[in-house]
Amino acid sequence: MQTFAWQGIQFEHPDDWECVRFSKKRQRGECALADPRGRRLSLLWGRVEAKTVNATMILEEAAAQLGKSDPKGALLQRKWQTLKSAAGWSGIEWRGAEEDLTVAVGYFADSGHLLQAQFTTDRKCDLALQRRILESFHCQKPGTAWRWRAFGCAVRLPSEYDVQSCDVFPGRAALSFATRGRKQQRVRIERFALPEAQLKGRSLKDWFASTLDEPKRVLGSDGTKIGRHTGVSVRLKPGRPTPLQLLTRVKRSSRAAVWVCDSEERLYAAEWEGAVDGAPQLEDVVSCCGKDSR
Repeated sequence: MQTFAWQGIQFEHPDDWECVRFSKKRQRGECALADPRGRRLSLLWGRVEAKTVNATMILEEAAAQLGKSDPKGALLQRKWQTLKSAAGWSGIEWRGAEEDLTVAVGYFADSGHLLQAQFTTDRKCDLALQRRILESFHCQKPGTAWRWRAFGCAVRLPSEYDVQSCDVFPGRAALSFATRGRKQQRVRIERFALPEAQLKGRSLKDWFASTLDEPKRVLGSDGTKIGRHTGVSVRLKPGRPTPLQLLTRVKRSSRAAVWVCDSEERLYAAEWEGAVDGAPQLEDVVSCCGKDSR
């Protein structure tokens, strides 16, 4: 099992599941995970007040929709509940003409998250696995450090950081985050396959310098440690300021951490840029090898 963490929501899932759909919206959105056979989990979330939550009505509406889309299907159980989850999950199980579905609804009062999870199976239904996944769900509170883990990239940042972009290509994945306001902070982490082909005999610093666009450039570098990996910490000339930063003369800086994870056979580069007084220690917020950032 591995961890998926997105928009303040995290849970465990089988190793061969991958995210195939995601939302950049924090208050309300969706994501989906699939394995080589097809979609396995669709997740909807919203931030709502407890008094507006009616799980029974949500499940009744879901059953009605299933009945319309699959009239040959049958509702197996009207309600079940997990015992260990803080969300108090309840759900229904549907036996369809071609596939089975489980729809579950849970509310996390501490963070205000209402979640609706739909599992899809192809007659290899493993209810124990579904319940294990549901009981692994955890919702992170605003005002704390949030964990993000997707597409092989892992970072832990204050909840004020919003995801700005997510790029996934063969052999490369990247996540970008930013805060708002004139003292905007930006963090970007990239993950590359085939480190030797990327580096082509160059040092980590020289390779990273070759990826920079003007006016960014390397000012200096030092050795560093990211988890158990030896890498390089790079001091950079910042990129172009925002108009507000230029107008208010915000003092800015930028730096990066670059390393190779031998166990994953991946090359990583993490970069921060923003107001000097908001600089994080990159080595403390990024991670790899399936380990949490500290």
